[in-house]
Formats: sequence, C-alpha cells, structure tokens
Amino acid sequence: MRLAVVSLLLVVSCVWAAPPEVPKELKVKPGQLVRIVAKGEGEIGTLRNFPDDVAFFDELAPKKGERRFVFQTQTLGTYVIGFWTKGELEGSSCTITVEGDTLPPAPPTPVPPVPPVPTLAYYFMVVRADGPASPEFTRIMSDPAWAQLQAKKHKVKDFTQTRARQLGLSLPVGMTLPVVVTLRETGGKSIIVRSAIPLPTTGVEILRLEEVR
Repeated sequence: MRLAVVSLLLVVSCVWAAPPEVPKELKVKPGQLVRIVAKGEGEIGTLRNFPDDVAFFDELAPKKGERRFVFQTQTLGTYVIGFWTKGELEGSSCTITVEGDTLPPAPPTPVPPVPPVPTLAYYFMVVRADGPASPEFTRIMSDPAWAQLQAKKHKVKDFTQTRARQLGLSLPVGMTLPVVVTLRETGGKSIIVRSAIPLPTTGVEILRLEEVR
C-alpha cells in the first residue's frame, strides 16, 4: 500500500511540473545578439520554428535552476522558441521580433591568389624485429592515422630487420625495435631525412611524423 501511494505521488508531481519561466516577447534589431534565460526545475527541452541557416540559436553554460541561450539573425521576421519541462504538457514560448533595417552585406574583400605550396612526400620505413608481427605492432600499424598520411601522398611500409639490412639500411647497434626511418625519394633515389626513431604508438604521434625538421 505504501509503495502504491509513493508511486501515485511521483505521477502527480510529474503531471503538475511547472513550465519554464521565459520572457514572452523580445524585440531586437537585425544582427543584435540577445540572451534568453529559461528558469525551471528539472530537464528543460526546446523547440523552434526556424532552421540553423536562418538564425543562430545556441546554449551557453547553464546555471543552477536555469538554462541560458543566445539568438541572433540578420533576417527580419518573427521567431518562436518553445520551452518545456519534462513531465508537463503546457510549456512556455518566447516570441522574438526582428525589426528595422537590414544591414547591406559588406562587399567581399579581394584576396590575391596564393601560389600553392609544394608539399614534401616522405617514405616512412617501419622496421620491426624478425619473425611474425606482434599483436601490439599490428595494432599500431592498423591506426587510421597511417591512412591519413598516405592520403597526403606519403608512403608507408614495414620491413623486418633482416629485410631492411638487405636493402642497405644500417641501424645503430642495440637499438630497440620497432623504429621508423623517414626517407625522401629524389631523382630515383631514397635519401634519409630523419634517422631511426621509436615507432609512435598513438594517432597523434603518427601524424607528427611528417613534421620533419
């Protein structure tokens, strides 16, 4: 019996939840940024009668017991924003009237053409220990960041230590594998532009490989 009473009280409290308190009407000029404060308890939802490409509407950091929004548009007209509290059916609305003279769009500033900057394509030679690739090495080489480098015309390929030596690559004695050596292909030849460094393990570090100094 007690559980039934508690449940009934919860239902009644939801049904009688008060709608948010918001300003009913606002009048602004084109381009004017206005702040709208919705006060109320519980979860507050919003609904508007305009798309994003007509007017700007976004939320600021909320405060206790209220949510704060901003509105701005250059287009004359009437804009309605509805607010409601979870558990109530009435809701509140704020009608914003944008009136006055619209500002003419500023003429575009001519921008001189900028010649494209040639990008350097690198060859990232990844060298691992002989034998089957370890699960950790496979995980690192499966990172999407490698594909991003390849989309920029960089080349990426992994070699075993023995195969790298057969190709003429000499690594310092005692260096821990895996490593990556950065080369640049010029005139049909590959030139080392950065000696072996430990293989990056995260996407951010992998993308920084092209920052050759």
